[in-house]
Amino acid sequence: MPRPSMALVVGLACLLVLVPAGAAGAKPGKGRGQQTTVRYGPFTIPASTGMQEGVMPGDADTGRMLTRRLVGVPKPCDDCSITGFRANLTYADGASANFDTDVMLHHLVMSNASARDLTCPTRAQRFFASGNERTPVSLPRKFGYPVRSPDRWNVLVELMNMAPRAQTVYVDVKFTVVRGRMRSVTPAWLDLGGCGGSQYSIPAGRSSETRDWRPAADYRVVSIGGHQHDGGRFIQVNNATRRQLICRSVAGYGTNPSYMGHLESMSTCSGKRLAVVRQGDVVRLKSVYVSPEARDDVMGITLGYLAPLKRR
Repeated sequence: MPRPSMALVVGLACLLVLVPAGAAGAKPGKGRGQQTTVRYGPFTIPASTGMQEGVMPGDADTGRMLTRRLVGVPKPCDDCSITGFRANLTYADGASANFDTDVMLHHLVMSNASARDLTCPTRAQRFFASGNERTPVSLPRKFGYPVRSPDRWNVLVELMNMAPRAQTVYVDVKFTVVRGRMRSVTPAWLDLGGCGGSQYSIPAGRSSETRDWRPAADYRVVSIGGHQHDGGRFIQVNNATRRQLICRSVAGYGTNPSYMGHLESMSTCSGKRLAVVRQGDVVRLKSVYVSPEARDDVMGITLGYLAPLKRR
């Protein structure tokens, strides 16, 4: 992926629209999912910086970055559970915005300021994220992320424009929501960069970096997926204590010519019996890259959803 500016532009100059996929004003049905889309934006990204020697038109290295942090954004429902997430970058008419239109969803991070992060307790709870791969999250049946009326949600978006003109886009997040009794999950953000920041450095060629986390309680892992930048091959999570592979999230580059070799997908793992981690186990995150050059701006992140183990 491209090298973003790390300057953070803070603001809420945006329109937030709740767009139900079903009937207007409908509530999630008990025991069954209903899809609801929340639109965040508009975001106007400045024109790209123009051509650079050796860089093709539309290459992300010439792009202009826009970063926005939105505070107190709308939720798809209250006193419900979310069983699925999917992010998309769109234009006003709903058409998808992507490399083929010279724009990129660099990062989206959604957090709940009313809860503490499991792996970095000084931060708000990060419960959903996406890069331009736009990997969907689908939790197993009867598991859901709880949404309570007092919860206060924030959104961080980082967008890139590779076109020679400004572009106005929206971030649409499609939620699958359920009302009724569910087994609550807690998100677990594992990051090679630790709690200070997500970027880290790699040398040219093949490289591998690891970071360990020890849970403070017993959990069942029911879903997990990864995020890397261009050059990433896979990111995986192991229970090193029990010598068990929990998930390997593999980077996909596909054959879409509009992507020009950029990463466009990450595989995920999901299931009621995916894995169990116990208090004190060493949960090891491993990120593997193969890069033609040394870089200082890559990422290796997984976001998992954990359910507390029931006591026997």
